[in-house]
Amino acid sequence: VVFEPHRVVVVTPPWNFPVAIAAGGVLAALAAGSSVIIKPAPQVANCVLAMVQALWQAGVPKDVLQIAFVPDNEVGLSLIGHKDVDSVILTGSYETAKLFKSVKPDLQLAAETSGKNALVITPNADLDIAAGDLAKSAFGHAGQKCSAASLGILVGSVYKNKQFLAQLVDAVESMKVGYGIQPEASVGPLIEEPSEKLLRALTTLDDGETWLLEPKQLDETGRLWRPGIKYGVKAGSFFQTTECFGPVLGLVRAKSLKHAIEIQNSSAYGLTAGIHSLNTTEIKTWCESVDAGNLYVNRGITGAIVQRQPFGGFKRSSVGFGLKAGGPNYILQFGTFKENQMKFAGINQFQISGVKKNIAKHVQSVELLMESNRDHLLLEMAAASDEYWTNELFKSPPTAGELTYEGNYHRYLINPCTVRVSADATKAKLARVVQALLLANHSEHSISISPEFLERTSLTKEQLIVLTGGLKYVVEENLETVPSRLILVGSKEESVLELESNPDLFVYDLEHSKSARVLSLVFYR
Repeated sequence: VVFEPHRVVVVTPPWNFPVAIAAGGVLAALAAGSSVIIKPAPQVANCVLAMVQALWQAGVPKDVLQIAFVPDNEVGLSLIGHKDVDSVILTGSYETAKLFKSVKPDLQLAAETSGKNALVITPNADLDIAAGDLAKSAFGHAGQKCSAASLGILVGSVYKNKQFLAQLVDAVESMKVGYGIQPEASVGPLIEEPSEKLLRALTTLDDGETWLLEPKQLDETGRLWRPGIKYGVKAGSFFQTTECFGPVLGLVRAKSLKHAIEIQNSSAYGLTAGIHSLNTTEIKTWCESVDAGNLYVNRGITGAIVQRQPFGGFKRSSVGFGLKAGGPNYILQFGTFKENQMKFAGINQFQISGVKKNIAKHVQSVELLMESNRDHLLLEMAAASDEYWTNELFKSPPTAGELTYEGNYHRYLINPCTVRVSADATKAKLARVVQALLLANHSEHSISISPEFLERTSLTKEQLIVLTGGLKYVVEENLETVPSRLILVGSKEESVLELESNPDLFVYDLEHSKSARVLSLVFYR
């Protein structure tokens, strides 16, 4: 396959990491081969300008990198929705991603969005270390990190452990609050006066809540606050479900580790999550059950490091493809992959002896349904690629990395997909996607087939079963249910166009590559 970069990528970074995240987005798009326009957050425009000027001075041409000082209103949205913009990189709130998609529903959006992150602490934890890690994870950057721990879920006896609670309060009170010009300050100011949600969190207690440490406004600007700790936060309450983005920590009681995981997973977001426990069974259970993109064991849950800990979340913490920033796949979303024009003369039948039996059987069984020998040869080549990359990358045992006293494990989890087969789809392209799904091997994959496709191809029920490889399918005029991931085979139908503005839906409508290194990324997270 050949990679063709997007022509223009717009980068819209946040204010809370004014240089690092801005540079990360710009450099990723430039590395892909795209031209870049960066729209800085108004609060930190000069920081971004300094970064851009440094890149210009280093030799990046102004023809391929420009900065646009536009406000966060219809002017800024006109940039996002411009017809010449191929894709947008966003780090910001889920609401902003939703707004962008409403302006341009088919926008190729790579967005790392909100988080409501929790750190679970069990009775088997080293409580001294846990208290310090919870405090640092909650109040670094005054809680203005999307990865910040705004909830501590205390299991069993930890919830009423007076020594632990006293240590937590002491750790927070020892943090000096001040502005950046004060060297001793470890908790800085808010970027601006508290939003409505944050002000409520800083000043209001809901049913059953008390202040373990009450927040306090420290100057007249409204931006400097002593951190606060809420005790008795209930599952399902305002604070447990809402990203407030500031110096407030809520403590929630869990009866057991299972209950703690249920609370942790109940959030609409899934960015970062942590656990403190010295019990290996608890750690294993938690790692296999929690639904978040970055998991941290016996340490703080902020401060992800490029390559060592690629960053990105699940559920509403990610909008778009979901390829993690700082990871090996991130750049792949800023372009398209085109098949090489192959010469088939003199090529013998591709060897698929190493392919799993069910895949080889599917490839062989659909041979008579293909329009040409070339189509079938491509399926054989794709099957070999699927097998290779599944074993080498997607299902290979995770390694701990090169550090001696810290393990960093990368893993790929199945991401259930729905395949939509439109009226003008080809049998060969459907077969290509099906065999990749069969290797991914997940019961939740499904196929939605247009009745016009069956009429045009004259497939019998028996032939359709062969072509779909035994995966569950339904014949329907339009999609009856909206999935989280949709793979299109054939043209994009009107009903799909109407769904594309939904930020909870990712539509993959690119070429179905015979290279599994590209296509199979859609099936994993």
